[in-house]
Amino acid sequence: MENISAALEFSQQSVNWSNMKFKYQGIDYQSSGTLSDFVSPGIELKLSSSDLSLAAAFNLAGKQIKLSQLKGKYLDSAFSLEGNIDNSDAAKPRLDLSGKINFALEDLIKILNKQYPAIKAMRPSGHLDTQFSLTGDISDFKNCFIRAKLSSNDFSLYGLNSQDLSLDYLQEQRIIKISSLRIAFYDGAIEGAGSMNLDTVNLPYHLEMQANGVKLEKLKKDTLSRNKDISGTLQAEVKLSGYSNDFDKLTGSGSVQVKEGRLWELNLFQGLGKLLFARDFASIVFSECRAAFSINNKFVYTDNLRLRSNIANLSGPLKIGFDSSLEAALDVEILSELVPLSGTLKDIATVVVGKAGIFGVIKLSGTLQQPKYIFKPAVTDIIKGLTDTLFGRGQ
Repeated sequence: MENISAALEFSQQSVNWSNMKFKYQGIDYQSSGTLSDFVSPGIELKLSSSDLSLAAAFNLAGKQIKLSQLKGKYLDSAFSLEGNIDNSDAAKPRLDLSGKINFALEDLIKILNKQYPAIKAMRPSGHLDTQFSLTGDISDFKNCFIRAKLSSNDFSLYGLNSQDLSLDYLQEQRIIKISSLRIAFYDGAIEGAGSMNLDTVNLPYHLEMQANGVKLEKLKKDTLSRNKDISGTLQAEVKLSGYSNDFDKLTGSGSVQVKEGRLWELNLFQGLGKLLFARDFASIVFSECRAAFSINNKFVYTDNLRLRSNIANLSGPLKIGFDSSLEAALDVEILSELVPLSGTLKDIATVVVGKAGIFGVIKLSGTLQQPKYIFKPAVTDIIKGLTDTLFGRGQ
């Protein structure tokens, strides 16, 4: 602390100061306040800087501090709290506090950008209201008892917007429990629960989440796919377990389903459509798109991806790496002569529709951003279809 100046006023029972100015760690501060009752001091003060405004009122009784009010604003976030501080052991001060925080999520970038530069890419915005109580030795924060309820009406990460966020948080005996999480999300909802063990270095956690009724045609408007013809209703669930310091050890399982989906213009499927269909492939609506999947060894894997429509079905295994790598082999089944196939594929399909099950296999490789596709006709099934058509077998 340096360059201190102040106007002081003394009496037998109090000290008043005003226009106190000082510099601390390169930041200029200004303060005013009152110290009264020298036996059991009561202090009221105001403190401000370019980023901080603070008002506090507290009493000192030996090494006990009774905080009747502490409220203020830091950057664009506001806070207020009250409670008691026991400083009997200066190395282990005990707190018993409760309060409220209205946190502006944009402040995360200003506060954490130097230590965690990736946070800027998350584009946090909106406000998060928190009511909390905290009890314990603040020097052993992991062992403190904390109960908090978080809520928000305008919450956004990565440009995705949500409403009516609510979360119940409990920290007790070095265990974090999120008993309830709910977010209104594009006409649907995301719900979940989770836990984390703070008693080990690698911080193991478990998380369960469900998404219901999410409208893809509304979700896409806040993504780079906003101009693509994508729609459908998403339902999904996932259970995850892992370690906070090692994402590669993430494991889990879940399922995903899209009802009445238009999905051909997604990066993953767009090449499939262009490979098979001459035109209007985006107009095909999948009555069913579903998969059960597992997560292990840095891969998300399903052996039963199914996409069903009234003119064509696709099914087979799909494997996506944490590095975005892609591997799949999807069987193609043609159900209708109306399918807008390209070139000679249409002529062959006209013969085999209703005769042979598999029209061909599409093999995928590359990455999610740049998928690669190879179509391999199911020669055996096509020959069977031609034979059945020419000789009337299987009818």
